[in-house]
Amino acid sequence: LGLIGEKSAMGTLVETLDSEVELVVQSAITALSQIDEPAAIEPVLRFADHPDVMMRARVCTALGNMAADGTAMAALRRLEQDPEPAVADCARRAILNKTVKF
Repeated sequence: LGLIGEKSAMGTLVETLDSEVELVVQSAITALSQIDEPAAIEPVLRFADHPDVMMRARVCTALGNMAADGTAMAALRRLEQDPEPAVADCARRAILNKTVKF
């Protein structure tokens, strides 16, 4: 759904974020990041403080792919300070992705 950029799928994807299966949630986060819709940022931010390292890294990647937004950038700056090096590195790459366009 995200790959085709179908904005009408956003509601379904946001509902999917309530799944108890983390892989399903991670997939929904990725799909939301591929829909060019600023309203998708807030639902993704729910997982910025998730205890799982992979979930926080997925949030960083998703935010880096989403439209430039002050809220997303602030979250990435905070995640850049994550105690887990993998998350902090992912946040730095996402920030770079948002600021350097070729």
